[in-house]
Amino acid sequence: MFVEKVMELVELTPIRGGLVGLPGVSGLSAEQRKRLTIAVELVANPSIIFMDEPTSGLDARAAAIVMRTLFLMKRGGQEIYVGPLGPGSCHLIQYFEGIEGVKKIKDGYNPATWMLEVTSSGQETMLGIDFADLYKNSELYRRNKALINELSTPRPGTRDLHFPTQYAQPLLTQFLACLWKQHWSYWHNPLYTAVKILYTLFLSFIVGSMFWDLGSKKDTEQDIFNAMGSMYTSVFLLGMQCCMSVQPLVAVERTVSYRERAAGMYSALPFALGQKNPVWWRWYHWACPVAWTLYGLVSSQFGDVKEQFDSKQSVQDFVRSYFGFRHDFLGVVAVMVAAFALLFAFTFAFCIRSFNFQRR
Repeated sequence: MFVEKVMELVELTPIRGGLVGLPGVSGLSAEQRKRLTIAVELVANPSIIFMDEPTSGLDARAAAIVMRTLFLMKRGGQEIYVGPLGPGSCHLIQYFEGIEGVKKIKDGYNPATWMLEVTSSGQETMLGIDFADLYKNSELYRRNKALINELSTPRPGTRDLHFPTQYAQPLLTQFLACLWKQHWSYWHNPLYTAVKILYTLFLSFIVGSMFWDLGSKKDTEQDIFNAMGSMYTSVFLLGMQCCMSVQPLVAVERTVSYRERAAGMYSALPFALGQKNPVWWRWYHWACPVAWTLYGLVSSQFGDVKEQFDSKQSVQDFVRSYFGFRHDFLGVVAVMVAAFALLFAFTFAFCIRSFNFQRR
């Protein structure tokens, strides 16, 4: 299986059952994360991969695992070595030691450190040479150019690459993959899930004990106000807690999503699927999701109650005349609450697709 080969290539097989975790907190180490990131890109079997500082944070052995060929440039973007490293960087060492005046590498010395020392601008000035000119006049340069010309010439009968869609999988498959990933992400983060469950239970106990049997009292208009206040308190506190607790998790997932979307794994949409106003702003409550939620709660609990207050007005008539809440409007309310959820999901998808917090 190709995935198994990639894992073996970057030596991830011994930790195949490990959790990625959070950087610096739990899970894989920094160099294991780097190799895992490279492996994720290799699974797609691309023709070429562009990586920014792929060996930063890696030790010499880990760097040798992920890098077999070196493209070395000096300041200004001029090439001074392009070719294979070889076992123990023997090809790299042989090339630079063949240049007159370059000091030999010591036994046990790190080839990467030695290479950076001997190719510095100070060494160029001291030796009176230009490594870029030496490379352009070398046999290695001519072999590379010949290989480039050979590979850049299309074979007879070949056609340009064409992909019918931007992404390899349809929208439904992308959605299921993201849903599966998020499921395991939350499952492997028991602290976040446990805090939400405990807070919900705690809030239910507090609100339930404070407003116990409040809904059975329908003698006056104030009783309805009290019941509505308990509903609003529950909806608002639980919603705000969920909004605040999920933000650190979203901050971590957002960084990962940028890389995965840049790699063409999925689009933004599947990844995305909480005082009294002046009289002229009265219409604005129709755009408030909390207002629709409260509408549904109140109308479903009191909108069809025929019991009368001491003033001989029924609960149903009071709710309709004072708040404008109608029990026969529940179907529309349910649709609107679901529509708000979809609107926020699509807005989130548009924002993560169009904006990038990494840009200044």
